[in-house]
Amino acid sequence: ISRVDPKMTKATHMGLYFCLLFAAALFQPSVGITCNEAGIRRDCGYVGIKEPECESKGCCWHPTQDHSPWCFFPNPSPMAYTVKNILKTMTGLQLNLDMNDTNSGPFGPPITPLTVIIDMETSDRLHVKIFDAKNQRWEIPTQFVPSPKPSIPAPSVTQYAVSTASVGERFWFAVVRSSNKETIFNTSGSFNSLIFEDQYLEISTALSDDANIYGLGEHICPLRLNKGGQTYTMWNYDTEIGRAV
Repeated sequence: ISRVDPKMTKATHMGLYFCLLFAAALFQPSVGITCNEAGIRRDCGYVGIKEPECESKGCCWHPTQDHSPWCFFPNPSPMAYTVKNILKTMTGLQLNLDMNDTNSGPFGPPITPLTVIIDMETSDRLHVKIFDAKNQRWEIPTQFVPSPKPSIPAPSVTQYAVSTASVGERFWFAVVRSSNKETIFNTSGSFNSLIFEDQYLEISTALSDDANIYGLGEHICPLRLNKGGQTYTMWNYDTEIGRAV
């Protein structure tokens, strides 16, 4: 996703002033998240954790009578994009999204409506593009980063399978490997599946408990990242690079 308003402010005239956070199950939640007792719960603690320690980690606490975690990461707020309609294309799908709440957040009001293009370019390559449906925004010129041409029509057999929200549902999409049904990318988890604002972009994916995460961003830390609810920077802006990076 690479979109930014060409009418840049003073603070952004020398570059793109926005953050793209890949908030996954290992990351602490972001703006607009609340504790929804009836929502999806992702375990934020361990067996025997107490309420003060749970809340000190920035997590939610609510005991239940079933096997759901009592201590869980904050889950989605009511603010979300919903699917208005879905169209089939020669190379995949087009989803048109609307926001159910246009109140301004810390980085301005959400951009709405949005268009999502899902192109099954080849049997082993999928391209997902999310953009402002009304306003033309700056994109990296294709002469600098040429885009591979998709197969037309889309291949009938692929090494992946794509699923999306239905019309009227909160937007999400998921990609699984056809051979073993392993999840590759899934935005239907417990965090914000999509935030799209003038100076802030966020898309989230849920990871399996045994996932190993390496690298990811510009920061000083061990190569293998800690999955214990950490927040990591993807790109730094006008920041001196440390000697260990």
